[in-house]
Amino acid sequence: MDEQPGADPQAAADQSRQQRILAQLGWWRWPEVGLFLVLSLADIALTYVLIGYHGHIEANPVAGFFVDGWGLKGLAGFKFAMLAVILGLVHAIYAKRPMAARRVAQWAVLVSGIVVVYSVVLLARPQ
Repeated sequence: MDEQPGADPQAAADQSRQQRILAQLGWWRWPEVGLFLVLSLADIALTYVLIGYHGHIEANPVAGFFVDGWGLKGLAGFKFAMLAVILGLVHAIYAKRPMAARRVAQWAVLVSGIVVVYSVVLLARPQ
């Protein structure tokens, strides 16, 4: 008999399930994911300021489509959708190849960082 007296089999099953879920979401604890989230939010905010207050246009033609069709709300929706797609890819890849998933997260940080630095340079440049 494996069960301890007074042990709740349902509690043990719930704890095992929670451990499996945490193992599948282990990538959420990577610093790259947090940095990507911060950079993505900074990109959205900086783009809003550049387009809404400084008269710049969106350089990305796909994002520009959303600006032209739905304004800044459409752009924010597009950028949040891209954020969700990247995080979804990291999650899907993590199941089979955790290190490859981490490299995707690192590339996302690099690309987002370049965009944010470029936006800050545009803001700092006198008009």
